[in-house]
Amino acid sequence: MNHRIATMLLFAASVGLVSTSGLLAEEVPLSTFKKEGAGAVMPEGWERWLSSASPKLTRYKLVVDGKSAHLRALSSGSGSGLVKRVDVDLAVTPKLAWSWRALEQPSGADLGRTASDDAAARVCALFGDNAPPEETPEPMMGHEGEEPPVAQTPPIAPTIPAPPVPPTAPIEPAESMPPIAPMAEAVPPAPPEPIISNLGPTIPELSGAPRATHALCYVWTEGGKVNDLIAPPDAPQVRYLVAETGRGRRSVGEEHDLVADFQKAFGTAPGPLVAVGLVTDSDATNSGASAYYGELVLRGKR
Repeated sequence: MNHRIATMLLFAASVGLVSTSGLLAEEVPLSTFKKEGAGAVMPEGWERWLSSASPKLTRYKLVVDGKSAHLRALSSGSGSGLVKRVDVDLAVTPKLAWSWRALEQPSGADLGRTASDDAAARVCALFGDNAPPEETPEPMMGHEGEEPPVAQTPPIAPTIPAPPVPPTAPIEPAESMPPIAPMAEAVPPAPPEPIISNLGPTIPELSGAPRATHALCYVWTEGGKVNDLIAPPDAPQVRYLVAETGRGRRSVGEEHDLVADFQKAFGTAPGPLVAVGLVTDSDATNSGASAYYGELVLRGKR
């Protein structure tokens, strides 16, 4: 799944944007599982996250358990996820919170190896470029804010008349050319896919949104230790942070500081948060995996 995480994002330009631009919201819900009720296979505002390397899709469905609602993920040798584009201010809501439970771990999975990079559950934060914008140089000014004087153009030397052109032989008419066949009408380009596709070795652009350049994924794995940081060998712009291990006997609540964790993972401050996704997959190991995901929300510092 490293190759899939690394190329997460080709979005339709107008779907599922959660925004707090200009607002001072201290909590931004990313899901409404409880409101939508049981049976829905595509949560409101979310999109499919497909992989060109896996023709089989993980099945997602909303289920109700008592008073709570969860998104159930069931993978059988499949690899796909769901993703939601966001536009928020990390200075206001830097924490990502959710609940989840890993029911079945993929057999022999190891996120550090491309050949077996599966996980029962992962929640991914996608970030844009953190490089500062290039500054436009200001125009040069003269004394006391006046514009500098324009350099004087030297006078143009008088033009020397050209010598007369000697007469030439008459030009014979050209042979008639055959008529040009009309050009075939151009075939209009195919409309873009309404879903995310082509998850390969690099993170592509978000159509109509800032380009995603880095992915930080919180994972629930079979082995390893909590807080282990995994750097996939074939995806330098991706990091996995182990949040839980083993098989979940109950749902576990998570809350992570995206800014602090990104700094720990990449050694620099993050760019803007542009999307949040979740994935359950077992295609690399050709086994099975299943998990529950609860409501996701962005929160401010308390």
